[in-house]
Amino acid sequence: MPICFLHDTRVGGVIRAVGFDRQVVRVTPARPAADAIAELLGLLQANPHASPSAQGWGMELVILCHGSPDGLMLGAAPAVNQHNVGIFAPLRGRFSLVSVRACAAAVIYNRGPNPVGAHDGATFCSGLARTLAARVMAADTIQGFGDSDAMWNTTGEIVLANWAGNVGTWGPQGQPISYTTPAQRAADRAAGRG
Repeated sequence: MPICFLHDTRVGGVIRAVGFDRQVVRVTPARPAADAIAELLGLLQANPHASPSAQGWGMELVILCHGSPDGLMLGAAPAVNQHNVGIFAPLRGRFSLVSVRACAAAVIYNRGPNPVGAHDGATFCSGLARTLAARVMAADTIQGFGDSDAMWNTTGEIVLANWAGNVGTWGPQGQPISYTTPAQRAADRAAGRG
């Protein structure tokens, strides 16, 4: 599956764009997320292999950034959360899967008598799925990078480790469709199902 990245440079490492199967847009802390999204859309529109009408089309978007109690730290403030998820609307219909590789992206920080932030991870992920008409995956804990089960492993490149913590998946209409624990994913891998 071809992969596109929105990579906030506060997450260290380098993702190399090689061929039509990988597009990388870097987002600096001074750059608005909407500008990076517009750049990614331009790359997709210029690439015939990235067309939703292409034979066998299916692309993944990986959002690689830090998470915080206020939302995703993707470019310049404000944080990206359930209140401004609509900035992704220009990418609607371009991806079949979105992996939000940010720490605690699926956590609900604004719940309870003493909320620690404004981010409602479940509402954000549901809204992102509806906005993009794609499945969205995100975890409820700190995510990391490592050498095992790498998507690729070339010196100097970011290597995404297995998901950490519980992982939720939302369907294209924003509905929750699964919630897996680390033990469930390990059992699936051992049984050859994942």
